[in-house]
Amino acid sequence: MDFQQEFNSILLFVSEICEIPCVFISLIDLTGLTVKAKIGLNLMPISPKILAFNENIIQQNKIKIVSDINNDVSNQSENLVDFFAGLPICLNENLVIGTICIMGTKPKELSSIQLKYLDHAVQQIQSLLQLHIENKELQETIKQQENQFQLTIDNSNEIIYEINLEGIINYASNNWTKYLGYDIKEVLGKSNASFLHPEDLENCINFLDRVIKTGENEGELIYRILHKEGHYVWHETRLKLSLKNGSPFFIGNCRDITEHIEVQQKLLQQKDFYETILNNLPTDVVVFDSNHKYIYVNPIAIKNEELRKFIIGKDDFEYAQHMQRDPSIARSRREKFLAALQIEKTLLWEETLHSEVDGITYHDRKFTPVFNNDGSFKMMIGFSVNITESKKIQEEILKSRQLTASILQNVAVGILVQGPQSEILENNKAACEMLGLTENQLRGKTSFDDTWKVIHIDGSPFQPDEHPVPQAIQKLKPINNIVMGVHRPTYNDLVWLMVDAIPVFGDLNELLYVICSFNDITAQKKAEDSLKISNERFTYSSKATSDALWDWNMITDEIFVGESYSILFGHQFENNIITGQECENYIHPEDRENYFASAEKAVNTDVYRWTEEYRYLKSDKTYAFVKDKAVIIRNDEGKAIRMIGAMQDITKEKKLKDELQQSEEQFKGAFENSAVGMALVNVYGYYTETNVRLCKMLGYSNQEMKCLKFQEITHPEDLTVDLDYKEKLDTGKISNFSSEKRFIHKNNSIIWAQMSVSSAKNNKNEIKYYIVQVIDITERKKIEEENKVLTDENNRNKTSQLNEAKSLYRLLADNTVDLVCLHNADTTFKYISPSIQNLLGYSSDELLGKFPLDYAHPEDKNYLEKKMDNFLTLKTDELVIARFKKSNNEYIWIEIKTSLILENKVLIEIQTSSRDVTSKKIAEEAIEKALAKERELNELRTNLVSTISHEFRTPMTTIRTSAELISMYLENQNVVNGNRLQKRVTIITEEIDRIVELMNAVLTISKEDSGKTNFNPTSFDLKEFCLEIVDNNYLNNLNLPMVITNFNGSTFTVNADKKLMEYAILNILNNAFKYSEKSAKVILNLSSTSDTIVLEIIDFGIGIPKEDHVKLFNTFFRASNTDGFQGTGLGLYIAKTFTKKNSGTIALESELGKGTKVTMKFPLNK
Repeated sequence: MDFQQEFNSILLFVSEICEIPCVFISLIDLTGLTVKAKIGLNLMPISPKILAFNENIIQQNKIKIVSDINNDVSNQSENLVDFFAGLPICLNENLVIGTICIMGTKPKELSSIQLKYLDHAVQQIQSLLQLHIENKELQETIKQQENQFQLTIDNSNEIIYEINLEGIINYASNNWTKYLGYDIKEVLGKSNASFLHPEDLENCINFLDRVIKTGENEGELIYRILHKEGHYVWHETRLKLSLKNGSPFFIGNCRDITEHIEVQQKLLQQKDFYETILNNLPTDVVVFDSNHKYIYVNPIAIKNEELRKFIIGKDDFEYAQHMQRDPSIARSRREKFLAALQIEKTLLWEETLHSEVDGITYHDRKFTPVFNNDGSFKMMIGFSVNITESKKIQEEILKSRQLTASILQNVAVGILVQGPQSEILENNKAACEMLGLTENQLRGKTSFDDTWKVIHIDGSPFQPDEHPVPQAIQKLKPINNIVMGVHRPTYNDLVWLMVDAIPVFGDLNELLYVICSFNDITAQKKAEDSLKISNERFTYSSKATSDALWDWNMITDEIFVGESYSILFGHQFENNIITGQECENYIHPEDRENYFASAEKAVNTDVYRWTEEYRYLKSDKTYAFVKDKAVIIRNDEGKAIRMIGAMQDITKEKKLKDELQQSEEQFKGAFENSAVGMALVNVYGYYTETNVRLCKMLGYSNQEMKCLKFQEITHPEDLTVDLDYKEKLDTGKISNFSSEKRFIHKNNSIIWAQMSVSSAKNNKNEIKYYIVQVIDITERKKIEEENKVLTDENNRNKTSQLNEAKSLYRLLADNTVDLVCLHNADTTFKYISPSIQNLLGYSSDELLGKFPLDYAHPEDKNYLEKKMDNFLTLKTDELVIARFKKSNNEYIWIEIKTSLILENKVLIEIQTSSRDVTSKKIAEEAIEKALAKERELNELRTNLVSTISHEFRTPMTTIRTSAELISMYLENQNVVNGNRLQKRVTIITEEIDRIVELMNAVLTISKEDSGKTNFNPTSFDLKEFCLEIVDNNYLNNLNLPMVITNFNGSTFTVNADKKLMEYAILNILNNAFKYSEKSAKVILNLSSTSDTIVLEIIDFGIGIPKEDHVKLFNTFFRASNTDGFQGTGLGLYIAKTFTKKNSGTIALESELGKGTKVTMKFPLNK
């Protein structure tokens, strides 16, 4: 807008209307009030008086009119102007920004019309200025929006582009280069179609045509676009049809969705894959929603496709009605559905159907509920197998031994039946497949035949007598868990087998044959070998460093930590594995935001290294400062899948750094605000820093002091002493000194001072500067001179008293049993009591003037020197025990009590009292050795128990499995003494269970004794926990008494380890059931008070004799009336141990023949 032209037009109009030759407009800008436009003033300057009028108008915000300036007494001056009128120009009522003024050379009166036009002119000017301001604000807003838009484009993950209706690219944001590799110049002016995948071109053209015709956006367009490197990436775009200069064009934004498309494709493939599996399973599979409606039925379940489509969205009742069937089956299935939902686990049952076509058919049904992560019900999966034929076959098979042969042939385990000479008599299919041989190639040969080569794990060959079958034949007992590597000649490869050999005997106990069974563990062996190598590398790396090494699998969110992790932080985890969430919970709350931001930035960018410092919670509830460094491992798409790093404890470094900073600040504060004079002097003697107190003391300013050497203001008689001390400091003979000296004041007066000097060194042990402290003692010196006579008299009196005290002291010392000595300040002997002869064999005169350390044991000298330094520095009494040499060169242990003798706070003598403690030390060493031996034996016992318990598990499991196989074989067989055999098998099974129970209990105690029991307390509701234990273990067992629960209280929250709590409660409940078989109930009472939760378990069984109560919680103790009841005598001991570990107590009350009550108390977690 041309303001000058507009202003001039307004001024011409005002000049003509008001018949005035001179008119001007003035506005306020940065330089002040400035004339912006004028008429008729080219030859007439604006006088100061007119300018003053102008200022007055602005200040008062009022119209000013002077009709006759020369007649106005207050305005008389030599003016060429006789008439003046001025109006304020405002943006609002209070903001004046300028004026419009008119002037004439003759007096004049303005008419009302002229005044009206003048006001109109002011309003026009104000409108112009307001419009100008609004235009500027609009331009600024547009500029900001453009900047924001450009900033959005620059920071967006999307590509912004513009194409015309012919598809020519007119604009593309820089992200085109970032995500597609092309330079912007390579893209502009080209057709978008040249970058599209040929298969997507037609779809894109149709999409654009629809947008052009309808004028509306059709939604997202998905297509493939060519990357500069030659591959295609998937893009999703949104287009909008807009107008620019009257011409239509498309503005669009697109983003890379390649990963999303690939995931979708994988999901579709997986869906098709699983649907194919489900549709081809030889089993009926159906899926129900939460309303019992069918949402999936596979073709095996309903072969008729039309009927299969009909049933989707219907329930069993609707299906029964449609098929005109009895609804009883539907009711039964609904009951099973609800039962499976209630117990939250798979429910199995057998269903019998009657059909006119198929007759009676039998089906194994199974309902499996599926739940969401939040515990809500998601769906019910039903499986069904028609077992009609198998039932018939089973009945026939059970009548003969064909069942056993069928099982052997179809079992996945390889089985060979070998004769007494190791010859192979029978084999199953799995054996042929695993060994790579046909049945004909196996029959008649031995397991150590030359046909194949067999090796140990270490690669050495198996000798014939080392094979499991020959060993079983020789030892006449089972040989288990033998790992063998078999070279298969037909496949020319190596397969690893886990082999068992079990001898079978006849009625006369003669060997009939050996059953050799084996499993293919090749894959497991390879995985174990790889894992072993990986673990060894990680373990050795972890042991070789003090840092906590970690390996984070970002897919499973599991972190494997090295051994140093537990050493540094104290946390213990099973298998050294911790989840990402658990690890994040240990980070200090104030550091988590920075930690997450840093980690997220590193993971989501293309960097391969990450480092961060933060605080990490230790097991003792304190925080350690750690420096965490890691490398990021990414997949082919660049996505982070794994991080491997090391956590370094920098707590000490942080603490030292903070202490150093605090020390510097304290030193600076002490230096500046000290009540004594302080200075820093460099090695050349110049004062580099002085405090206010020293400057005031010597009369110089701080700047003047920096120009002086200490030699210049030191009294000449004291300078030699100062220089001598400086030389000793420089050569390292002393580290500090203190002296009285005289300074020369600026006014040449003498200042007496107590000066203390120490040196400050760098890390090369070179002196950086001297620290000087000065106390003005001028007044004290004057008083000392005045009191010198009195002091001398006092000293004479003190000397006399001291001599009397010394005489008395020596009289006592000479007659005491303990050795009493006086030492000079340098520790040399000054007086030795006669008891030295009995203690060490020396005379008193032999040791006078000698150092005690000369007679100390070489191994104790450093200890004694440190003790003496502490004693002299801290000036506190000390008690030390060390070895000293007797006159016959033997060493004895002596206990020494040391005291300082001070005079005027100055050390003059040291007094020691000593006695022989050799016998005491020998006794202490003997006790310590005995304790160490006891600890070693305890550890050996714990390890032995653990090893035996673990080693017994495999043979026990094998024996139990064999017993179960024998029991299966005896069923429905006409075997001589079959009942007796079955009874023996049952006894074997029960005894094995008892042994396993005993081993588990012993192993539990062993872990607790060695401190290896995992203890992870959490807060939980004990009421819900007890109900869950009862439901899971006793609710559906009709052979056990009923558990009656009573709850009294509003809250039952405890802080305890759930596994240990469950073990203790189950043990007490199992005892209650075991010893009250004839009782109909067991009572569980749970009550809470303001600070305690009480759990009572009451049974009405056989009770416990009173004399046994005191021993019930001992290991391996069983009550005297428990004969005939299976047990280990360890359960109550473990229950008490775990209860105590959970901060609880346990007590037992019992009456013989009436029952037992066990009471457990735990603190309420508030």
